[in-house]
Amino acid sequence: MFMEIEDDPAELDAYVKALQRDPISVIRRTVAACRKSGKRRHGLRDYIESGNKTGCWVHVMLDFGPNRTFDRMPEVQLLRDCDTRWSSTFLMIDRALVLYPAIKGFLQLPDHIDLLTDGLLLSNFELDVLQDIHQVLEIFHAAQELLSSERTPTLSMVIPVFEVLLQKLEDAKKNFSYLSIYIQTAIDKIREYMDKSRRTKIYALAMVLNPAMKFSFVKSSGREGEEAEARTWTLGIVLFFAC
Repeated sequence: MFMEIEDDPAELDAYVKALQRDPISVIRRTVAACRKSGKRRHGLRDYIESGNKTGCWVHVMLDFGPNRTFDRMPEVQLLRDCDTRWSSTFLMIDRALVLYPAIKGFLQLPDHIDLLTDGLLLSNFELDVLQDIHQVLEIFHAAQELLSSERTPTLSMVIPVFEVLLQKLEDAKKNFSYLSIYIQTAIDKIREYMDKSRRTKIYALAMVLNPAMKFSFVKSSGREGEEAEARTWTLGIVLFFAC
C-alpha cells in the first residue's frame, strides 16, 4: 500500500520498517519501564535535575518548532496512556518526546543496562517517525480541546470544528505522505459520523441558538438544502413550545 507513494524508495522502505516496529508501542513500553517502581521514577527525575544543573540538555532536546521552546528540560514524570482518556496517547508521546534525551541516557546507565535488551530505545529514524505521528495526533488533540470546555456549551461548535479538523487532516496527508493511508482512514470515519450528525436536528438547532452563529454556518456550508432544512427544524421547535 505504501509503494503507491511516489517518493525515494530507500526512505520509503526505512519508513515502512519503522512503522512495522510500531514506535507507539515501543514508547509505551519504555514509559512503563521507567515508571515501574518509585526508585526508577525518582531516578529519572534526579537524572533530569542533574542534567539541568550542568546544562547538558540544552543542545540535545528535540525541536518542537518556534512556538514551543525549552530553556531547560521540564522536571516532570512520564505519562501513561489509557483507552478511556481523551488524548492520552498523544499526551504520553508528547511528554516522552520532550524527555527523550534524558530517557535515553537514563536507560544507558549501568543500573539499567539490562533494559536495553528489551528493545526500549528508538533509533534516530524511528524517533523521527514518532514525531510525525505526534504531529498528526496533535490535530485531533487540538479539536477535542476546543470541544472539552467545562463551563461553556460546545455542542454548536461540533460540526464547524469537525470541518476544520477534516481540512487539517487533508493538509496532513500532503505533509506526511507516508502516513497518508492512516490519515485517510480517519478522514473516512469522521465523514461517516459527520453525515450522520448533519441528519440530526440537535447540532443544527444548537448552532442556530448560538447568538454568535445563528444561521451563518449553515449558510456558508455550501450544502444544498441545508439552510432550508435548519430553518424548518427551528420553526418546528418554536411552534412546538409555542403551542
